[in-house]
Amino acid sequence: MIESAELRLLRQTLMRVRSLDMVELPTEAPFLERMQLGCILVIRRLWADETLSAERVVALSHWVWCSVVPSPLDWARNIREPLRACDIPEAFARHLAFLLQPMHLQRERYEVFRNWVECEILEPLLSANANLVDSVVGIVRSDIERLSEELSNDGSGIAR
Repeated sequence: MIESAELRLLRQTLMRVRSLDMVELPTEAPFLERMQLGCILVIRRLWADETLSAERVVALSHWVWCSVVPSPLDWARNIREPLRACDIPEAFARHLAFLLQPMHLQRERYEVFRNWVECEILEPLLSANANLVDSVVGIVRSDIERLSEELSNDGSGIAR
């Protein structure tokens, strides 16, 4: 992927903000959460866009994930109020779970997406953070169960 000047500026600005510890938590948590959700939505829309090749979507998703998405782990050192020890891993698990919510993709595209998530996001965590991956799985499982119940309670089989 070749970065445009605008994308390079965005990446460099966010790297500068991270390196200077400018973000104050919990005060600026809503900003980070909105930015995080926006990035996850961009990644999901990229995967849903059938006009883009899977290889292009992998490259774009990688850039967004590595360059823009704010991870709770990036900002943990800036927390001004003490948190419980479990809060940061839980926030990171929710961060990953947003990306893994069910979406409708063609079989081949879903396999490429699954492979990208496993190699790019989950695999690096497994050796030292298996409990974090277990937390992500638990959150996604609960969300799928809730969605399944909502669909079965609807009666029509169509989500509202």
